[in-house]
Amino acid sequence: MTKGPSKNDEIQILRSRIRTLELLLDVYEKSMPEKSDDFIKEIDWHHQMDKKLEYERKQLLSLFNSIDDMIYICDPHTYEILYTNDALNRLFGKDPVGGICYKKFQNLEHPCGFCTNKIILKNKYKPYKWDYHNPVLNRDFEIIDRIIKWSDGRDVRFESARDITDRKRTELVLRESNEKLRALIETTSDWVWEVDRNGTFTYASPKVKDLLGYEPEEIIGKTLFDMMDSDEAERVTGLFEKNAASATSFRGLENIIRHKNGRYVVVETNGVPVFDEKGDLVGYRGIDQDITLRKKAENALIKERNRNQIALNFYRRADARIQDVEAFIIEECIKISESQIGFLGFINKDETLMRATLWSEKAMEGCAIDFKPVAFSLDHAGIWAEAIREHKPVIVNDYLKPDPRKKGYPEGHVTIQRLMSIPLIKGAKAVAILAVANKKTDYDETDLLQLSLFIESMWDLLKRIEAEDDLRILNEELERKVEERTNQLLEAQEELIRREKLAILGQLAGNVGHEIRNPLGVMSNAVYFLKNVMPDADDTVREYLGIINSEIDNSLRIITDLFDFAHAKIPQVGPVDVNALVEKALSKYAMPGNIRTVMDIPDSIPLIEADIPQMKQVLNNIITNAVQAMSGGGKLHIKATLSREAESREEGEESAFVKITVSDTGTGISPENMKNLFNPLFTTKPKGIGLGLVICKKLVEANGGGITVETLPGKGTTFSIMLPALR
Repeated sequence: MTKGPSKNDEIQILRSRIRTLELLLDVYEKSMPEKSDDFIKEIDWHHQMDKKLEYERKQLLSLFNSIDDMIYICDPHTYEILYTNDALNRLFGKDPVGGICYKKFQNLEHPCGFCTNKIILKNKYKPYKWDYHNPVLNRDFEIIDRIIKWSDGRDVRFESARDITDRKRTELVLRESNEKLRALIETTSDWVWEVDRNGTFTYASPKVKDLLGYEPEEIIGKTLFDMMDSDEAERVTGLFEKNAASATSFRGLENIIRHKNGRYVVVETNGVPVFDEKGDLVGYRGIDQDITLRKKAENALIKERNRNQIALNFYRRADARIQDVEAFIIEECIKISESQIGFLGFINKDETLMRATLWSEKAMEGCAIDFKPVAFSLDHAGIWAEAIREHKPVIVNDYLKPDPRKKGYPEGHVTIQRLMSIPLIKGAKAVAILAVANKKTDYDETDLLQLSLFIESMWDLLKRIEAEDDLRILNEELERKVEERTNQLLEAQEELIRREKLAILGQLAGNVGHEIRNPLGVMSNAVYFLKNVMPDADDTVREYLGIINSEIDNSLRIITDLFDFAHAKIPQVGPVDVNALVEKALSKYAMPGNIRTVMDIPDSIPLIEADIPQMKQVLNNIITNAVQAMSGGGKLHIKATLSREAESREEGEESAFVKITVSDTGTGISPENMKNLFNPLFTTKPKGIGLGLVICKKLVEANGGGITVETLPGKGTTFSIMLPALR
C-alpha cells in the first residue's frame, strides 16, 4: 500500500489547482469577455472558502493537539493512518501518519483480532466505547470509536483513547483491599453492619447468621430495635437518637437482642458515624460482639457474691426465721435458673408425702385455684415427683408433649412449659425437693449443677435455723402458758372481787331499797297533790315541782335497777316479733329532732324466744345511751340479721340466732372505759350508779343470748344483741 500525501504535498496540489484555475480564467476571459467579472467573483469565493477550510482544519488540529487524550484517524478498509495528535505521537515517540495502524501500534503483520472496524461500520456515526490493555505499551486505555466523514468524502475511523492505567491500578488496589476487607469481615467472629440515619440496616456481614440466626438479606431493611423487647428498644432508640443528633460515635453500648429462635443475645455495639460529601450524617458503621457468655459469667459472679453475703448474714443473725430462708432459697433458685415460677417442699420420712412450704410470688399470682394445697401424696403426684421416687433430677423441656408420667393439673393452675425438679438426698432419703418452671429457654446441666450446689449449701443453714425456731417456739409456748395462767388467776381474782361486790350490793339493795322507795312514794303523791290544789301557781312553783318530780323518778329508777340487779326475775320466754319489739321500745322514747332513726329489719327475720318486758328494758337502756352520746345530733341505726353459731343446742344441730344491732354516730367509747363497760357501779354520767349495762348483759344472758360492743372513738358505737331464734 502506497503512502498517502504529506501536508506539503497537499499544499502543492492546492497551489497547482489555483494555477490551473487562473489559466482557465484567462482562456474564459478571452472567449467570453462579457462573463468574466462574474466568473472571477466565483473563483474568488472558492478561493476564500478554501482558505477558511484550511484555517478551520488547522484550528481543529490545534484543538486535538492540546488535549491529553490520544486521537488518531485511519481508513477502516486500508488501515492507513491519516492523522495522529501530539499526545499519541509523544506516547509512541514518532509520527505514524501514513503507516498501517496494526503495524505501528501493535507490531503485528495482520489486522488486530480485537479491531472494532466491523462494529462501527455496522453502526455508522454511533460511538462505541471499550477498554483495552495495550501489551506493547503495557498500559490501559478507555477508547471511543466511531465513523466520521473525511475531507475527501470517504468514511474513516475516528478513535480517541484515554490513558486509564493509573485508575485501573488504583481500582485493582482498591478491589484487592475490598476483597481482603470482606474476607476479614466474613471470617471475623464479630458481626459487621451498616445502618442509615434511621437505624435501618443497609449492610450485614454473614456473621449475623451465627449471632442472631438471620441471613444477611433478612436483616436488610430492618432496624435493630425490631429485634428487641419494647422496653429495651425504647432504651436503645433513645441512646441512638442522642448520638445521631450530635453525630458522635458510640462505644461499648450493651443491648439485648432476640435471636431468631426466641432466645436472648447480649451484644456490645461499637459504631462510627458516616457522612456524605456535604458533611451530613447518613448513617453508622459498626461491629457487634456477642458478650452473652461474658455477661452471664459476670452476673453469676455478682449473684453468687450477693447470695453468699445474704447467707452469711443469715448465719450471723440470731433472729433469722426459717420462712425467710425458705423464701430466699426459692427466689434465688428462680433467679439462678432464669425461671418464672417454683416451689420448695419437704418430704416425710417414708417419702409418701410432700409438704410444700413455699411457692414463688409469681406462682401464687398466676394460680387461679381457690384452694391451694400444702400437702401432696407422692403416690398420686405427677412427673415432678419422679425426682423423689427415682432419687434423681427430672428435666422436661417440652412439658406440653404427652408423657405417661404426667398426671395433669387442676383447672386454674399455672400453665407449665418447661420443668426442672431436683431432690435433696440425705442419708439415702429424699428430704426436700425444689422445682422450677417456665424458663424461656431449655434447662440444661449448668442449671442443674448451679441449683444443686446452692441447695446443698443452704441445707445446713436451714436445719440450724429450724432447730433454733423449734427452741424459740417452745420458749414462746412456755411463756404463753405462764402468761395465760397468770391472766387466768388475775381474772379469777377480779371475778371473786366482783362477786363480793355484787353480793354486798344485792344485800344493800334489798335492805335500803325498800326503806327509800316508801318515802319517795309519799313525796311523789305530795307533788301530785300540790299540782292539783295550786292550779294557778306561778311559773317558779311549777318549775320546782317539776324538778322534784324528775328527781323522784330518777331515784325510783335507781331503786328499780338495784332491785332488778339483786333480784333478777326468771324470764318468761315466748315468741317475739323483732320488728314489733323495736317499735314498742322506740314508742316509749321521745326522740330529739336532730337525730334520724333508721330501721333495717327484713320481714324474713324469724321470731325470737325472749321475755318481752326484759328485752324492752334492754333496748330502752341501749337506745337511751345512744341518744345521750349524740348530743349534737346524728343517726340511730337499728338492724336485725339472721346468724348461725357453731355452738349446738343439741348434738349435731346448729343454733340459729337473730342479731339486733343498735348503732349511733356519737362520740364513741374510749379504750379505758371499754374495759369496765359491764362492771357494776362504773359510770361516766353525772347521774346514775353504773348498773344499766350490767343489767342489760344479765337480762340478755338470762334469755339465752349474748351482748357485745364495738366502738370507734369519735365515730360511734354499735351494741350487738344475740337472741335465739324460734325453732
